[in-house]
Amino acid sequence: MHLLGAGAVRPLAMEARRRATAARGRRHGVPFGHRHQPVWRAVPLATVDRTPGKHRISGHADAVRGGRRGQGWPRAKRCRPGRRELPRRLHMPLVVPAAMNPGHSTRREPPTRQRGLSLVEVLVGMAIGLMVTLAAVSSLVFVRLSAATAEDAWRLQQDANTAFRIIGWQLRQAGARPLLAVANTGTVEFASGYTGYGVAEAPLPVSGSDGGGTAPDVLRTSLQNDVGADARDCLGLAPAGGVVNIINQFSLVDGNLSCTGVSNTASIASGVEDMQVWYGENTPAGFQYSTQPVAWSAVTAVMVCLRLVGERPAQVSTDTTGCNDEVVAADGRLRRSFVRVFQIRNVLEAGK
Repeated sequence: MHLLGAGAVRPLAMEARRRATAARGRRHGVPFGHRHQPVWRAVPLATVDRTPGKHRISGHADAVRGGRRGQGWPRAKRCRPGRRELPRRLHMPLVVPAAMNPGHSTRREPPTRQRGLSLVEVLVGMAIGLMVTLAAVSSLVFVRLSAATAEDAWRLQQDANTAFRIIGWQLRQAGARPLLAVANTGTVEFASGYTGYGVAEAPLPVSGSDGGGTAPDVLRTSLQNDVGADARDCLGLAPAGGVVNIINQFSLVDGNLSCTGVSNTASIASGVEDMQVWYGENTPAGFQYSTQPVAWSAVTAVMVCLRLVGERPAQVSTDTTGCNDEVVAADGRLRRSFVRVFQIRNVLEAGK
């Protein structure tokens, strides 16, 4: 007899027969129940003596074999051919240890764990990765657009300050006439070499032309240079040869605010889309601003509006309002309108 497991044994002949049955492709380890074939049942609470040369069961003797009488085995109920019948107390299936019967174990192995990824998992992973990538790219684009918007806003402010500083410098000097201080003569003597004081030649301290509608305006200022030739035009240049009137003209040329001085024209601010000028004068109805004053000599203040636009696309999707309260359609670039008011000091002093 060979040791089958805890609580069950079988003879060598039965082992050889079962091996032959397995070789023919039949299921191994299940008793057939034939009257000439022993039926082995695993019985709990039975111990086996594993001493070499001894194969006997001690303790609970419920390991029985269905077969003929007189073969030295405990009597058991016979099974009909082709039918399997087990005792009622049996609750354990027949198990053949792999160590006793290598390659023919009836124990069902657990299913192997799936390796790799399924199609659904791959698609979900790709979707999550795509969402993360889009979020990162969107954040990068937003940061770059915000930086471009901030840089354009700073540049527009700087250009507007530069333009207003030069315009204000010339407007504060407009109408200047250097005079010789001669006491108690009752007459006014102009500086020597003064030219341009004739009716046809005398320019107004402040003048301009209205472009009409939303077209840009033109602003002109004039002053009289002194004897020491210390006066400068809008470009910082002194007039050459003699004491003459200095006339400055501010206008828009190809999107830039340009100034024409005594001998040259140059840009003083870039990205200027529009320039509107209003002139303040005292009228019988009171002080008011207009684009065409009644008397240019009565103009005592000038209001200038500049509309500047950025160079690069920015995160701007709303329309803006221009100098004349017109709506400027958004094209992705930053726009700002700046307004300043300047007094004509020499005209105010003369009117006192």
